[in-house]
Amino acid sequence: MPVTWKERLRPFTRATLAAVVLFAILLAGVGCWTQSVQKCPVTHPVLTLAEFEAYVKAGRVPLLDARSAQSYAAGHVPGAFNLPPGSSFEAGYQGLEKILSPYKDRLVIVYCGDMWCSLADELQTQLIACGFQHVARFPGGWQEWRQAK
Repeated sequence: MPVTWKERLRPFTRATLAAVVLFAILLAGVGCWTQSVQKCPVTHPVLTLAEFEAYVKAGRVPLLDARSAQSYAAGHVPGAFNLPPGSSFEAGYQGLEKILSPYKDRLVIVYCGDMWCSLADELQTQLIACGFQHVARFPGGWQEWRQAK
């Protein structure tokens, strides 16, 4: 008597099937990790000055200045919003939530003072923790952008 497909699958429990599916998902993730950043579903690229200037000129991407409110008031990239990381992040984020919410699956750009400033890195980390999938960072920051103008 021939064996049916149901009888062949009977030894596989739901846990076994779940493990196979999980392994397949992890394997797909490793493939993404080894590809270039632009091809991955979640990206956090580092921008050059030319790329940053193009985004600033287009005006279609939210720019977030991670510096203090005083530094922001002294000068910032046109159109940028001030959102310092750390203890003031939550209050600042709540004030910008209506503007930023539609961008959770689109590009957001962060910058700070210069290439030695770590505030943009901190802000990028906090935005990723809030569910933002594409947070680019311009490491040259305010100083490089201002010098280029």
